[in-house]
Order: sequence, then C-alpha cells, then structure tokens
Amino acid sequence: MDALNAQQLHGFSPALDLIAIVESSLELKEDTNRDAPLCLLQLAPYDPRHTVYTLSRCERHSISHPGPIHMYVYEEEPENLARHFLLLSVLLDSSLLPKERMEIFLELHSNAMLRERTATYLENRGRELEALVVSLSSKGELPTANASRADSTTSASSNSIAILASILDISMLKFQDRDKLVDVFKAYRRSVPFDMVRAWDIRSRKWYGDRFDFRRNMIDWDYHMPLLQAGTPGLDPASGSIIHFHHFRFWRMTGIAFELRDSHYNEPNRSLISNAVGRTKDFKDRNGQDVGRSVSAWGYWGDILNSPYHCFGIVSEDPSFFKITNKQFGRTAVDVAEHNVLSLLHELRTGEPWTPHSSGGEAHRARVARGPTSVADLEEESNKRQKAEAACKEQQQQQQQ
Repeated sequence: MDALNAQQLHGFSPALDLIAIVESSLELKEDTNRDAPLCLLQLAPYDPRHTVYTLSRCERHSISHPGPIHMYVYEEEPENLARHFLLLSVLLDSSLLPKERMEIFLELHSNAMLRERTATYLENRGRELEALVVSLSSKGELPTANASRADSTTSASSNSIAILASILDISMLKFQDRDKLVDVFKAYRRSVPFDMVRAWDIRSRKWYGDRFDFRRNMIDWDYHMPLLQAGTPGLDPASGSIIHFHHFRFWRMTGIAFELRDSHYNEPNRSLISNAVGRTKDFKDRNGQDVGRSVSAWGYWGDILNSPYHCFGIVSEDPSFFKITNKQFGRTAVDVAEHNVLSLLHELRTGEPWTPHSSGGEAHRARVARGPTSVADLEEESNKRQKAEAACKEQQQQQQQ
C-alpha cells in the first residue's frame, strides 16, 4: 500500500450480495421470524459496491427474507460517505438511459479525470444532494416524486433524489458530520479550482522517488509479479488476471480506469478530493514520534497503486466473460465492469437477472476509446488549439489590411 495513502476512496475487493452471505452462513430454522428486519453493518467499505449489489438483488431473496432490510454504513471520512450518496443517486437517476448511467457511474467511481458533461452532472448532483442533507437535518420539506411530470428530465432527476430521500436515514450522524457532508457536496462545483493532473503527478513522484523516470518498468513489475500471479477469483491462478496490462498501466500513469467514449477527459473528479490530517516534522519526542503542528492538506489522497477494477471488473455471474483463447482472456475487466453495472440497473428496475446473450450471442465488449487523455496528449491538443487560434487571428488581420 502507498505510504501516502491517507484515504481509500474505492474498494479493492469484489462487490458482494450481503443477503446471500447471511443465507449461506446461517441456518434458518422453521420457527424463525422471517418478517423480522435484517440488519447489515458495513465497516469502512470505501464505496457503495456492496450496498448496490445487495439492493439490486433483494428480489432474489424476497421469499427467504420478506421483511425489511436495514443497512448501516460506517465511514471514517465524510468524503467516503458523500460518495455513497452520489453513486446511489446516479443509479437511481431515471433521467439518464441505462448505458449513459453506467458510464457516468464508472467514471465517478474510478476515474481521476472526467468529461466536461460528467463534471457538469457532478456539480448539479452535488447541489441536489446538498439540499437533501439540509432538508433531512432540519426535518423540513423533503423532495417528493412527481408522477404527473415524469416525462421531463428535470422532474425525473428530482424523482431520483426523492427516492433516495425515502431510503436514507442520517439521524445517527452528528450535526458536525452533517455540516461536513454539506461542505463536501459544495466542493463538487466546477468553480472550485483543482489540478488533478498535478496532484497525481506529485503523488507518483513521491512514491517512485528516484525511479520516477522508469515508472513504466515498475508498473510492469507490479502487474506481472503480484497481480498476474494472484490470478482471477474462482479460476486457476495460472490463467492470469482478467485485468488487462494496458488498462492497468494507463490507470497508474494517468488515473483514468474507464475511457468509455472518444472524448476529452480534462476535468478533475472532484468527488475524489479530500482532506488529509497529519503533523509536521518540526521535531520529535523521546520516542521518535513527530510532535509538530497539526495540519490538514486538501488534495487527492486516494490510492495510486491498486486499481479500482477489483470492485466491479473481476467477478461476474456470466462465465462467458472468462473464456480463454490462445492462453489469454477474450474479455477484459472493463467489459466485465460494464456488464455488471448494466445488469445491476436492469435487475434494480425489473427484479429479474439480466441475460443479454442467452440466445447464443457473444459476451459484452467495451467500445475502444482513443481520446487524448494522457498529459502529453492534453498538452499537444492545447498547443494545436493555440496555434489554430493564432493563425486565425493572423488571417483576420491580413484581410483587414
């Protein structure tokens, strides 16, 4: 783990159906009260992957557990809890098509850089969630679903916030923690300046040190030794990992895990910005501990070593994603993640598992994107734009003369 990894902003284990785990670990007796509430506690899951899986598959357990389900989530930092609210609201947003919802969900969950449209969506969502937390805290008028205007995009987005308000309970949070949540949602606005490319570069330079210029070789080692030898869950470790090397290296270099469209990923993912608290190294006590001033730094303090593909991209109910051809997987973790999120949306909406190619078709394959997302490509695009603008001004001046 990175020594500077102050806060984990995404999980590093596959998403789980918590109700299925309870059923497999407990033997329900005949006299068991099945209508009693089922209480589930998550301690620092770092993202809502378990919550999303459990909610989408509730219909599968409607017979064994017909009673209500109470899910409790404990997070150490307000930024992680705010991301729970954010990602749940994205999945419930009926104003977006399922595929677009999937893309925005994976972008906000895993990418350090976003498209401009996603950054605007994040800002609008932040304002709505900020108002939601204030309403829940003050016990004021909560947003309600409006079925008469469900055709409009604005009302559909408001309906998703109303649905989220109906399943959320923040009564156990202190008012101080609620105020921190509001501050986090305010930081989602595009007017808040932040250079994610520089932040990622600083974290990388600190970790690699003198080997920064040879970081591609170190990434190669990290992939082919620990990750590749660990294999894929449920398969022979000799088969390797379904996480593709190029995807892993691109995320380690740029912080972008899912490049789903031919777009410019030039906006920072402000939901990954957080505060890290520590002490300066002014002097040490007799035990060698730093006892300097207590300080806090605002920036990107998430993981830069372990990729976010483990959350949704390495396990699937569909075995066709793990077919091996010529000693390598025919699909990647990006394909599996897209399929898993789409299947979650389908099951959340219909209550039935999604089998898109049950008639014999091929498994889902992600669309290859080739957008300029590296630092060098972004600088090259900026230089081209400046040269084009200068040439246009020069032509205008010549025409005027």
